[in-house]
Amino acid sequence: MKKKTTTKKKVAVAKKLGAGIPIEEKLMLVDLNIKFTSFRKRDKKVSDEIAQQYETDEDIGKFNKILIDKRIMKELRQSRNDIRDYHRRMTMPWGEGRYDRVILATTYLDYTQEIRKLISTYKEMADAFAAKYDVHKEASKKRLKKMFQEEDYPKASTVREKFGVRVYPRPISRAKDFRVQMAGEEADNIKKSIEEEITQGLAHAMKELWKKIYTPLSKMMETLSDDKAIFRDTLVGNIVEITQLIPKLNLTDDPEMNNIQKELESKICSLEPKELRKDKKYRKETVKEVKNILDKMAGYIQ
Repeated sequence: MKKKTTTKKKVAVAKKLGAGIPIEEKLMLVDLNIKFTSFRKRDKKVSDEIAQQYETDEDIGKFNKILIDKRIMKELRQSRNDIRDYHRRMTMPWGEGRYDRVILATTYLDYTQEIRKLISTYKEMADAFAAKYDVHKEASKKRLKKMFQEEDYPKASTVREKFGVRVYPRPISRAKDFRVQMAGEEADNIKKSIEEEITQGLAHAMKELWKKIYTPLSKMMETLSDDKAIFRDTLVGNIVEITQLIPKLNLTDDPEMNNIQKELESKICSLEPKELRKDKKYRKETVKEVKNILDKMAGYIQ
């Protein structure tokens, strides 16, 4: 019963914020679009030859060529991943199955300053890659030998446009902003749908935040409960990171979330991985502390 009551309370908080506080002044949506070309190409001829060699159907598998050496693309790919990871770390999903993500307006300045730096790095790497594209292609000709086909490669003049990043910030629309002229009943239905979207979006985002905290904590308890388990400092470091992010991700300023943050700061973030590895008593005491916090959080992730 306690878990169900807690879950209902969370939804009530989301509804209250969505309906009673000017949400458009507190939150905003931000979408990220990254263009990246991996330079892989299916070789139909080789795929067919393999199927014939093994006497199997042609659609049993595909042979994909790596058109540009993976080592050349490694840093550019990592730069793309850094942008995507930072975006996901600083924002929360706005509704299940949606691409939109939401961020606190007070966090957006920090977000945009950092992501601009990451985008700048990505653009510099893309510029450098495009400038040496012909050299990379020539090297691939030697590497691929008979599998090299000129038509697999885009023209040098179009390569740079295959890499890019755009950030799209936009406000969250409220039902009162709906101004389209139509029958009153239909307009009311749409306004109701908008309000429900906000309520559900907030509830989903906050549930995901609880999960984001619960997952590394659960992993910690599982690991420390095993005396033979080997772990890295990130076992604690991951929790320190999410704890520091809670004020930036707590979209409803939920007091219970704030209480969990304080507990994590006082009982978990100060843990010494080195001591946890060698002191069994310390580990057992920590497992109890972690379990106590997890029990408090259980109702929020259902």
